[in-house]
Amino acid sequence: IDAAAIEVFAERGFAGATTAEIASRADVAEGTIFRHYPTKKAVLIGVLGPLARKIIAPLASRSLRKVLAREHASLQAFLEAVFDDRQKLLRSAPPILKVFLQEASLHPEVRELATTIFEENIAVHFRQALDGMKSKGWIEPQFDTGTALRLIMSTYGTYFVMRGLLFPDGDWDDDRERAQMVTFLTRGLSLQQVAR
Repeated sequence: IDAAAIEVFAERGFAGATTAEIASRADVAEGTIFRHYPTKKAVLIGVLGPLARKIIAPLASRSLRKVLAREHASLQAFLEAVFDDRQKLLRSAPPILKVFLQEASLHPEVRELATTIFEENIAVHFRQALDGMKSKGWIEPQFDTGTALRLIMSTYGTYFVMRGLLFPDGDWDDDRERAQMVTFLTRGLSLQQVAR
């Protein structure tokens, strides 16, 4: 049931999925689903919860933590490496990650899970890397580390949502987009005076 639910949610999204289709894919009666899960939303939360911790968290954090721990020649090189790592993850992501990202914006329970996974597995390492760049003078020392993290994640996150979910077949020049985002972030984070 869980594997079938992930497939159906990945193809149709939560709103378009039906428990009848999940049951058909799982080769069980629809009533069998309701013996395990009282509602379709319970299927979503019940499937995503354990898989998020076992699959999504390690998948989303393992390679990025290596990028964050590595020495980089500049802030620009760091930002390029982070972008490349996230792009590689999203291109090779299993359907569970697509479901997780789609549904996090729509369901508070999934969003809370995503926030917890991010804070526990990525944010602390990201903040340490940014603090190290502040000490090197690559990022304006007065720039709040949390704000810097949110600026990077929101810039890249918005791009990947648009590119991967909303316009997957769009005629975009990904290399140019990457270069312009990195330039934008590098200039913004390394300003010598931060407005108060």
